Amino acid sequence: MDSHSHLDLREFDDDRDEVIKRARRGGIGCILTVGINLESCSRVMGLIDSHDFVYGSIGIHPHDARDIDEQTYKCLKSFANNKKVLAFGGITI
Repeated sequence: MDSHSHLDLREFDDDRDEVIKRARRGGIGCILTVGINLESCSRVMGLIDSHDFVYGSIGIHPHDARDIDEQTYKCLKSFANNKKVLAFGGITI
């Protein structure tokens, strides 16, 4: 059992929808996909809006801490208003 996924990563670009469909067919009740930077979090938001059983965690991975600015915080706050965003993860403050 996994605690989360990274369905937004480019490695899934060719078969992301099929991966999600296989998970559903395989009995997975929900998927938590984790954003690791603003670009990633934006893709997570698209996924949670497109799939009823996919939920999101948003945040900035410590590797990207040098890129955090006020706009980063504004974007994360905006994303957090979505009811399907369940957590902040991998975040540096």
